[in-house]
Amino acid sequence: MKVLQISQYYSPRVGGVEKHLSRLNRELIKQGQQISVLTGNDDPQLASQELLDQVQVYRIDNAPAKNYKCKIWRQIIKNRRLLLDADIIHIHDVFWWIIPLYPLIFHKIYITFHGYESGDGPSNKAIFWHKLANKLAKGSIAIGGFHVKYYGTKTDYVIDGASDHDKTTNNKATQRKTAPKKIIFVGRLVSESGILSYLQALQILQDQGEDYHLDVFGNGPLMTQAQKYAQQKQLNVTFHGFVADAEHLFRQYPIAFVSSYLSICEALSQNCRVIAHYPNQFIKDYLSMSIYKDYIFMTDSAQKIAQAVIKAPVVKTFDNQVRQSLTWSTIAQSYQDLWQKK
Repeated sequence: MKVLQISQYYSPRVGGVEKHLSRLNRELIKQGQQISVLTGNDDPQLASQELLDQVQVYRIDNAPAKNYKCKIWRQIIKNRRLLLDADIIHIHDVFWWIIPLYPLIFHKIYITFHGYESGDGPSNKAIFWHKLANKLAKGSIAIGGFHVKYYGTKTDYVIDGASDHDKTTNNKATQRKTAPKKIIFVGRLVSESGILSYLQALQILQDQGEDYHLDVFGNGPLMTQAQKYAQQKQLNVTFHGFVADAEHLFRQYPIAFVSSYLSICEALSQNCRVIAHYPNQFIKDYLSMSIYKDYIFMTDSAQKIAQAVIKAPVVKTFDNQVRQSLTWSTIAQSYQDLWQKK
């Protein structure tokens, strides 16, 4: 079956959607599917067309422009043969891209709704596009259960991500060789990721005579503010900036400060305890309306973060049965079940 995936960006660009799509495609190819990707590009160093890990990738100019939508639509029309020839067209978030060709391809369009546009919750515009896409697509998948409450979209499947690590891995295989008082943060340095609250918690621990070291992997608009705060409070923090595949480092730490599905899944899969901060009700629901809610500690308080670091709260054990449900092969099967059922 010829499957065309459409997304705003794709590998080698790094991001949650990009990782999801590349891992998904790898599994679909194992199942004998013929995969192509039509994606945006704002990097002049990348080819407009290439074969990447057995996936035929077609890139269109996605750089900001005055008439951005018209620019995208012109290129979609130019590449119409890709859409017309595909057996399945699966769109990842950017449903509006295919509007000009919708009457010709409506019978084979599916969509996945990934994360959120803003940590404060969706805008009316975002809600409109989600509802329209869900109505016009033949079938849909949501990453996380929060989409129903905040976007009003009831999808055919709800999935929560997957880990790159072997789900049959036991505790001995992931045994750490590092000091126990080390914590890892992976994510963008933005308000919804809780970076400033995590630093405040580290200060509370320091004032109590608890010397924990925090390694921060990621960039973002709060980088300067976070660095300044850590320096002023003389906190034991190392800012590493962006590091590709930082999620593979969780096994080296007993505790993780993370709040995205993929990072939470990777941390739990590597037997790393998760403390997730939420700044508002939207992020709280994002976390609690997922399979991870019973396996992590969630709070909006720096004081409670500090307490949870010292004394682990009681949460469910992330056992092998749960691990087995969070594999890329399982996710790929959900996609194929959707295409066949519809």
